[in-house]
Amino acid sequence: MSFHSLSFISVVVVAVATQASIATAQVPTPPPATSTAQVPPPPPMTSTSSSLDSAVAVVELRPVETINQEMGEVAALKAGAETRIMAAKQLQVRADTEIKVKQAQIETIEAEIKQAKKDKRGIEQRDFETRKKLAELEKSLLERRKKLRDKEIRYWEASRDHFDIRGKYFAAELDLANKRAQADAVGQQGTSAAVYDQVSKLQGEQQELERKTLEIEVMAAKKRADVSKQELEMSKARKEIFEAQNKLRAGG
Repeated sequence: MSFHSLSFISVVVVAVATQASIATAQVPTPPPATSTAQVPPPPPMTSTSSSLDSAVAVVELRPVETINQEMGEVAALKAGAETRIMAAKQLQVRADTEIKVKQAQIETIEAEIKQAKKDKRGIEQRDFETRKKLAELEKSLLERRKKLRDKEIRYWEASRDHFDIRGKYFAAELDLANKRAQADAVGQQGTSAAVYDQVSKLQGEQQELERKTLEIEVMAAKKRADVSKQELEMSKARKEIFEAQNKLRAGG
């Protein structure tokens, strides 16, 4: 074999070795296998952070300050309703007394009519009959006013009951907000089994409070419907009084 042939073979061998080295360098070496995978720890458990909790938290998450403020406002509204009930009852008693007085006047006029008819005093009889008609209109108006007082009392009693149940709703909502905050605080303490058990217990208590809050909310909605019903009846009674007053002004 000649010197030139040996040189050509050496070049080929070197080229093949170089290509093998390049191919080997382009493939990354996989990390050594280990018996335990490095899994990152789960986030701390809270009552509001997970998508599941967001799906079931049907009671709105509101600041405690807002709940306390509305609780105070509804307490004032309830006290105001109590005041209106007392005022309406006083007017009701007054209207009842006025009706009795007016009825006595009508009975007196009827006696005058009877006597005038007996005495054949036709002009006086007709005058008494006009006075009786006017007195009866006045009595009818008084009766309508008493009816309005009755409806006002029922309206304000319904409003008071509605404000009362709303106050209970805010109290339950406040308990729920505090329980959520407690569960959140415990959940931030770590991921140990003890923490998990405590958070689970608090979340169970939270669900019971949610159920209580929602039940009261349903009751409040029913009370609100009763308020609307009584308001409608009160409005009708006011319209009747308006018509009766116009009729009285027109002289019957």
